[in-house]
Amino acid sequence: MPIVRSALLGAAAGLIALSSSPLAHAQDRPVSAFSAGKAHKYPLSPLEYQVFEALLEDDATSFGEGGSSQISENMKIVHASSADLSKAYSANEVAADRSYKDKTLFVTGKIASINSGIGGTPYFVLGSQIGSPQAKIQKDFIDFAAAAKKGQPVQLVCSGGGAVLGAPMLNDCKPAAKVAVAEAVKIARRADKILGGYGTDETAQRLLVMTIAAATGMKDGDCDAGTAACLKKAVSVLKAPDVKDRADKAKTALQTAGVKLTP
Repeated sequence: MPIVRSALLGAAAGLIALSSSPLAHAQDRPVSAFSAGKAHKYPLSPLEYQVFEALLEDDATSFGEGGSSQISENMKIVHASSADLSKAYSANEVAADRSYKDKTLFVTGKIASINSGIGGTPYFVLGSQIGSPQAKIQKDFIDFAAAAKKGQPVQLVCSGGGAVLGAPMLNDCKPAAKVAVAEAVKIARRADKILGGYGTDETAQRLLVMTIAAATGMKDGDCDAGTAACLKKAVSVLKAPDVKDRADKAKTALQTAGVKLTP
């Protein structure tokens, strides 16, 4: 089971196995375990929650691999390879600071060495050249650092810390895959609040509208073959010419149920 889906299921306690028309009145259709027992003004059906999971997992997976994602946009991520950082700071530290210092960075590179710094804080040197970036690993991920190997490619989410003696410093680094899971769970929790009639997170709102819009073009069983099949069908609906009409109807369904949506 993919790690993102496992985390979401842990938070939502799974699904009821039945489904029906996505825009039917809540009292006329089964409700997913994500909404069961909660005061959701618009309870998600099992099909809708399967679509919700698939879309959110896809976004998290894309983020963890360094691709385009809503999570990346939310976090205002700046992508950079270790070589990019070394080159920028070698050329002009002032200009490099403008681009990277105090920014949330998605950094890719290979581990040249694994070290223990002040206070036992582990850090990776990403590259074998003088002035290669030093990535300090957040204390919650010491086990990750302990299991790392020289030559291993890594994807880290770090805070840009400027440079010391020409070497770029990366602080509070976390494995990108772990960040993806944590951010996906946050979005799911915000969606939970929105469905309850409070909370105005635009990302969660957009995901809910996309979820319901996609589900209106799907039928029971489309997600039974797994997340990949569910995602493929959902994306095909969202790429169809009538997607705007479906999205408008999804918004109307949410608002009619009493869910507050930002303009």
